[in-house]
Amino acid sequence: MRPGDFDDLGSTVTHSSLARSGTELSDVARTVVGEAALLQVDLAALGDRWGGGEVGATIGRLDGVVLRLLLDRCTDLAELLQADSGKVMARSAIHREAERETVTVVERGALDV
Repeated sequence: MRPGDFDDLGSTVTHSSLARSGTELSDVARTVVGEAALLQVDLAALGDRWGGGEVGATIGRLDGVVLRLLLDRCTDLAELLQADSGKVMARSAIHREAERETVTVVERGALDV
């Protein structure tokens, strides 16, 4: 078994697999932001869906509050995903450096044989 292997999960962690995961997290964050923006545009295009009466105005205000909460949560999620992406990318760099150091040590040891 090599360093970074996880036999019970059937996967191997390398600096490149970590970097791919970091990139994917960042892509998901961008998708969340984009989809939230599209939703907002689509709903705005519908205009006043609830009418101008007292009941319609009340429903419209509630609808606006729910939409704002949803968009705020999407923003929060995207920010968390971006932060996690940065952390994974930092771990990838650490892992890459450890791999290089291991190769250097092994090569030095091979020269001493």
